[in-house]
Amino acid sequence: MRIALTGVPGTGKTEIAAALSKIGFEVVSLNEVVEKEKLWRGVDEFGSKIVNLKKLEREVNKILKRKRRCVVEGHLACEMKLNCDVAVVCRTKPALLKKRLKERGYSEKKVNENVMCELLDYCTILSLKNYKKVYEIRTDGTVRESVGRVMRITKGRGEKLRAGWVRWRKELEKFATGAKDI
Repeated sequence: MRIALTGVPGTGKTEIAAALSKIGFEVVSLNEVVEKEKLWRGVDEFGSKIVNLKKLEREVNKILKRKRRCVVEGHLACEMKLNCDVAVVCRTKPALLKKRLKERGYSEKKVNENVMCELLDYCTILSLKNYKKVYEIRTDGTVRESVGRVMRITKGRGEKLRAGWVRWRKELEKFATGAKDI
């Protein structure tokens, strides 16, 4: 099975992919492909690379032709049509996500943009546009729990995890009114 593992920064994609690699999944890191193939053209206001998505999609789909049991990890996976069997969107409580991003040293503006993307289901919406089967997993527990959810999906037992079950309505209302804690 080929899994596109996506979600906003700070939702645990890399840790989950690393754990999946220990149980036989090969990991294709989008960030590593971007670097290796030099698929970026400058940086944005936050210092993040501006990636050529069409070239990245082409390159990753070439790689996927040779893979059967792998996970493609990276937040950009939701923005492309990759030859994956399923997309799994990592979702994290906005307050925890905010804490994780601050610990990474993200600017307040970048933290707020990423939290807003989480609140508005950005990666889920894009994944639904690009993949036939899309699931969401909550990643505010342990990595082991998250991996267990991914494995349920791979075994065809993840129907309750189909996209659309994670909702942050209360948190979105707080964020929109400028509440300090979401």
